[in-house]
Order: sequence, then structure tokens, then C-alpha cells
Amino acid sequence: MIKMTVMDIDGTLLPEAAGQVPERTALALRRLADTGVLVLLASGRPYVGMARVFSPISDRFLYSCSGGGCVIRGGQAVSVTPLEDFAELAAILRSLGRAFTCDTPYGCYTENAPRALVERTRKAGIDIQVVEDILAVTDPVIKVSIACPDGGPSAHMEDPQILRIREKWEAMESGTLYIDVISPRAGKGAGVRKVRTLYGLEPEEVAVFGDAANDVSMFRETPNSYCVETAPGPVRSQAAFSIAPPGDFGVTAYLEKLADEAGRRA
Repeated sequence: MIKMTVMDIDGTLLPEAAGQVPERTALALRRLADTGVLVLLASGRPYVGMARVFSPISDRFLYSCSGGGCVIRGGQAVSVTPLEDFAELAAILRSLGRAFTCDTPYGCYTENAPRALVERTRKAGIDIQVVEDILAVTDPVIKVSIACPDGGPSAHMEDPQILRIREKWEAMESGTLYIDVISPRAGKGAGVRKVRTLYGLEPEEVAVFGDAANDVSMFRETPNSYCVETAPGPVRSQAAFSIAPPGDFGVTAYLEKLADEAGRRA
């Protein structure tokens, strides 16, 4: 019996960079939470953006934020995994000549993102703040997103400076624009494992849904793994099952069915 559902947001539950939740999806999430099934939203987005997009029902869910760098329950962080040696990483980032953003448990910051990227980020529901010096941010940085508008992230994973980052930190493609950098101790799979352990659940009692390379670690946490059928082949091959994309309400339909089944058992 499934006792926890875990969903990536962009490209899985919602279209990429969506700033609001369709009413059908919001109702399915609300119904499922009412049955007692745990809902864990797992995303590369920071918590501030996730909670805003899912308001006014955001307090019903658990959050694995910023690529698993932080787990939030009831608005409070129950697990934080900071990026190691962030000052060293910041020096490399500045040498790239690329815009980058930095997530903390409760915020999102940039020192060099162009206006268009800032506006795009805010349109997605993330209240990004522009600062003069990213090292002046006092909260721990848990994820960095490097913008790759010229060819997308896959075109730059082998760039010399990105390879240098990958020697020490975990770097992966995220969506169609970013390379995300997190601690090697973090990751979406680690976030799922922490929440599953917190609630004493077995892997078989969890269902996960994703569509991108940064979701593969979640697929490995349960036999009930679903990948969006339009995802790249190497990602699809890591999941046990496929599911329709968000435009066709694939995950939403699964949640509706699960809520119906849980309701009948009640």
C-alpha cells in the first residue's frame, strides 16, 4: 500500500517553470492529503518558491527543496545539507562568466543574474533577491544553479570549469536551462530517504515521479518509480514505469486514483 507519494514539480507534476497549480491538480493533492497519504514535493526549486506556488494548500505537504539540500515540514527545516567550501565554489562560479543563483533553506539570491533571468525566476513564483556579494549571505547555501541558455545544460557538462566543479561537488542537469550544484551528501534521493526514515516507511510504501537526470536518485529509492514518458531515454530507463506528461495530467490522474482507493479503505 502506498503511504507516501514523492513528486518532482517542473516537467512532472506541473509544466516547466509553472507559476500556479491547475485546479484539478490542487484538488487531487488536497484529497490525497486528506486520506493521510503523505505528499512530498521534491524539486530543484527553493522552498520559498515551492510554498508560494502551492499556496493556499502549501502547509499540507512536505518539501524536499533545492535538489534535496533541505527538507521542510510545517514550515521548518528538519534537515539541511550545506554546500561544502562555498567560498571556493563561488570563486569558480565567478570565473565562469555565467549567471548563477544560490538557494538557502528560506531564500534565493544572485549577484550577477541579468534582469530577464531574475524576472523569469520571479514569474515561476521564486522571490529571488539581488545582492552585491553572494558571500555576504549569512544563511547556509545549499544549492547553486548555473544558467546555460546557450545550448542548455547538456551542452556544458564537459566544460573545463564544470568538470572542475564536478571533482568536488555534485553537478547535474536540471530542466532545460540549469546545471545544479549540490553537496555530494544531498540529492533528491537522499531527501526521499530522510523523509521515509522519519516516518518509518518501507521503500515499497513509497511512489516517486520524475522526468530529469536529477530525479534518477529518487527512482532508486523505491520499486514504485515513474518517469514522464517524454523524458530523455537514459532517464526513462532508470524508472520502473512511465506516466503521461503534466499537460495530460499524468501524475494528477495517479493521485486521483490513489485518493479514491484510500477513501474506499477508510
